[in-house]
Amino acid sequence: MKTVAVDPDMRFYNLLESYPYTPTTALCEFIDNSIQAFEDARQDGSITDGEKLEIHIKFKDEELGEPSIVIRDYGVGIAETDLQQALKPAFAQKDKALSEFGIGMKASAIWFGRRWQLTSLSRVKGEQFCIEFDLDHLLSNGLSELQVNEAGRLKKPGVEIKISKLKNKIYKRIVEDTHLNLQEIYQLFTRGEGAFLKITTEFNGTRITKSNKQKSDFYEVLRYPRAEERVEPKTKEKIFYSYGETLFWKEHFDFKFNGKKVHGFLSVLKTSSQKSNPGIRLFRFKRLIRGMVHAPYRPVDLVGTANKHAASRVYGEIHLDGQPISNHKGDFQFDEAFFLETLKNQPQISALIDQAESYRAKLVEKGKTQHFGSFEDFQKATNKKTTRRTSPAKKKKGKTSKPGSSPKFTSASPQTSLQKPIDALVNASLPSQLFLLHQIRDVTVEMYHLSQWWPFCLCYRVVLEVGIIEKLKQEHEAHYEKAYDKSIEGLLKYLSTHRKELIDEAKFKVLHKNLRDGGKIIENIPMIAVLNNASHGNFRPSETEVDILLTNTQALIEWISE
Repeated sequence: MKTVAVDPDMRFYNLLESYPYTPTTALCEFIDNSIQAFEDARQDGSITDGEKLEIHIKFKDEELGEPSIVIRDYGVGIAETDLQQALKPAFAQKDKALSEFGIGMKASAIWFGRRWQLTSLSRVKGEQFCIEFDLDHLLSNGLSELQVNEAGRLKKPGVEIKISKLKNKIYKRIVEDTHLNLQEIYQLFTRGEGAFLKITTEFNGTRITKSNKQKSDFYEVLRYPRAEERVEPKTKEKIFYSYGETLFWKEHFDFKFNGKKVHGFLSVLKTSSQKSNPGIRLFRFKRLIRGMVHAPYRPVDLVGTANKHAASRVYGEIHLDGQPISNHKGDFQFDEAFFLETLKNQPQISALIDQAESYRAKLVEKGKTQHFGSFEDFQKATNKKTTRRTSPAKKKKGKTSKPGSSPKFTSASPQTSLQKPIDALVNASLPSQLFLLHQIRDVTVEMYHLSQWWPFCLCYRVVLEVGIIEKLKQEHEAHYEKAYDKSIEGLLKYLSTHRKELIDEAKFKVLHKNLRDGGKIIENIPMIAVLNNASHGNFRPSETEVDILLTNTQALIEWISE
């Protein structure tokens, strides 16, 4: 009987149990392998254009016997000659593609459970075999080889993987969420022109039919002249203006980043939504990596904080094929701040973000707008003395803009970057003698730009605690002796109790207001509790929560830096 090696070190498989997967990302490893094998077969002619790939995923809990997960693809199968490299840990493909690290199937199977069975029927060679991997059995008997049974029960070509001895209980709600996630991640394979993939999910024999597809008109692009909102100096009333011809607010781009081609588009949606807009979707080889309905990607460095209009109205799709990615394919591994700056510098992108921020749908619907034929007319009527950031190109006589054409703006106009929540910390004048505090501040800022929100909160807590204590030491030594050993919550309560002695109310009204009631200090500064929760390890903050925290502690940072 044939055998196949699964060494070099069987203890290696124990480590795979702690791989940073979720049920969704673990299943993606199987699906990636199936898609890649299917597309490779199309390239060599084994599969003709027009054929479909079906993948069925079945979850069964203890109600129907031993809990298990079965992933069955009706694709090309695995040739027996390729079995050894398929099972060898970390056998990686030379070319970057959906399946490139050589660890996905093994890591994801072990992440789910300690026993799995693989059955394959090769489409090309017609051979069928079955192997069973039981980690506990292999370890207890000192084995590192699996028997290959040259038989099976599959009627159609493809691969079936059955996982048992599961680590975690199967819940229907988690299965439903996973189903929705998979539909979104592989949307470019399952929908539209050239679609060839169909994924179905079952729980205890019942098919999951939930869908997160948006309404057909949700991604409709805004068609509207250049918009701007002004505040009337005398009445303080906000007035909405527009000027120039109607523009189609969608901008395509194509540039290189890290030596690789990046292409895609950004658009301003006619309908804004904090709940339904996934923000900017980042794809890699057509597989969605970031930007989902339940986990939007709305980078503050590009669209501003969550309370800004642009954050809920900008939508985009960006393809980053070949860009470095983590081994579990959960996120890209490049300098995000540098990438966003490169994107922001592409032609017309700043103008598009400005429009998303300035446009007011409710005022337009109510007819509360003032329109001018040109920017010059608008400038004259509103007595605007400063130059605009971007302006529409002059309309040629006898011609009108074509429907669907992109907005064109002069490139010589001055541009200014958006204010970022992190700027208050970046620009803070921390005590010069505290070199270590400066280093911690730098690490905190770095964690922010890398979107590492949990370590950011840990570092930011240290900055606030040490900053407050040093402030008291320099200016209020008596208070320093009473407060030097307190944590962030204790320090804030102490500041609240003694706020009239320590804080200039006229100069720091916001901070004074937040500290007005020591008994409710955590509630008075929204998101300050994130620092405690993150430190205790029972809470993983989001980008939105971090931005709110930074915004609501800006006055505190200014007081420390004064």
